[in-house]
Amino acid sequence: MLKFLLLILKNLRRNPVRVSLTGLAVIVLVTIYVLIQSVLSFLDQQMQEKTTNIRLIITERFRIPSRFQKADFDRIVLPGGETYARLMQLPGYLPEAWTLWHFIAFSLDPDMTRRDPNRFFFAIATLPEKIPTMIEGLEGLDPTLCEKLKNPGVSGMENAGLLLGPKRLARLGVRVGDRIQVFSLSHRDRAGQMIKMDFVVVGVLPENTRWDEAAFIDYDYLERTLTDAGSELAGLINLGWLTVLDQATAQTACAIIESQNRNIKCETAATAVNRFFEPLKDILFGVRYILVPTIIVVMAVVVSNAIGITVRERTTEIAVLKVLGFTPAQILVLILGEGVLIGLLGGLLGVALPHVLVNYVFKGIRLPLGFFPIFFVPTEAYYWGPWIGTATALVGSLWPAITGCRVQVAEIFRRVT
Repeated sequence: MLKFLLLILKNLRRNPVRVSLTGLAVIVLVTIYVLIQSVLSFLDQQMQEKTTNIRLIITERFRIPSRFQKADFDRIVLPGGETYARLMQLPGYLPEAWTLWHFIAFSLDPDMTRRDPNRFFFAIATLPEKIPTMIEGLEGLDPTLCEKLKNPGVSGMENAGLLLGPKRLARLGVRVGDRIQVFSLSHRDRAGQMIKMDFVVVGVLPENTRWDEAAFIDYDYLERTLTDAGSELAGLINLGWLTVLDQATAQTACAIIESQNRNIKCETAATAVNRFFEPLKDILFGVRYILVPTIIVVMAVVVSNAIGITVRERTTEIAVLKVLGFTPAQILVLILGEGVLIGLLGGLLGVALPHVLVNYVFKGIRLPLGFFPIFFVPTEAYYWGPWIGTATALVGSLWPAITGCRVQVAEIFRRVT
């Protein structure tokens, strides 16, 4: 076996240019395949229903963007309401695992004369004490940072803390401890003017999460400011979040909530993601069942063409091997081994390249789709790449190898003489 491997390596070294170009083609195609498959697997995970600790998302049923009365949400999560009482009867309902979101866009420019995108940021107004338990990706956030949203430590700035993602902090050019004045782009006062708010930057969110560009503020501060300004958005929230233990409880809880308020929609987070991707289903279908198979076919054709040229150039050598006692099966193994080795090494390098670049050089790639997590190449790709490279190379090399085994010794030597 070792002799066969040495002979295969020696044969590959005889034409380094062709082998290198074939290997490079395999590397590029495997890299593209790995990136596409990683994204598809990532999206499948987001759309897959969980079996435990299921998040429910509450939105306004008839309007996009969702905006509904906070009072309606309070009747769901706070004692005293009929909906709360019915939910408390469910054994899988977690009464403390809830929060709310209100979205708002800010600019550092009061007159909007500068159109610099680094002067804008998007913030989520929420309940600070719920961030470590109700926001995915921030489970390990230091509770003292959440407390600083409510008490930034500056006189007259109660509830005016601001938590920024590291990338957004750098884009805005501010530092922890800075006091900044911002102007709302999405919310207006009773006169139609931008609402002014003052914040103290109290901390930075963890790196390499979906929240690199995000910002969090205290909902109580926003609600107080909107009420004082007479904004029509005062008293409204965009999303409500609940948590239940199992799917059965999720279905029952959603039915109870929707029966109590027809203007509210309640669904699992995975269902909401599936609905979000509904317009993209045809594109994802094309990528999964047309683009990916095409890449595999092209890879097989590239390897087949390279091995086929090699066989045609070496018919005399194959004839000599037969004279020396090599059986057709041994010659088949030699030719297939060259293609498989190219596919295997190309597959490994085709995985290692995107894995190192995406995961360690770029620290992940953030998909520009709402609040989806940062995209990484999973370690499972080291199974996909070598397997797909080897399999396609094996298929592509099969016909040239069979052709090589059929070389007629007498015919070849007659041509030579």
